[in-house]
Amino acid sequence: MLAEQVADELLPAASGRWVSIAVHAPDRPADSFIDLYKMARVLGNILKNAVALSSQRMGGDITAMSESGNTVFIIRIPCSSSANK
Repeated sequence: MLAEQVADELLPAASGRWVSIAVHAPDRPADSFIDLYKMARVLGNILKNAVALSSQRMGGDITAMSESGNTVFIIRIPCSSSANK
């Protein structure tokens, strides 16, 4: 699945900051008509920035789901207090 692939690619950067990433996705991939390469780049860029701004030793997750016929990706990684200023 796309979310798992993106998380795997960013594992070295996340591990370097002691950030863990969990992927929550349905067993069956959602049917969607997207450019997988472009969506992987978008998710990768967002996740890379989130990891860079995250508090060390924190956990984050990527959730992929189908909602009203749309594919929805949610990325949650806590940010450090200095990044919120």
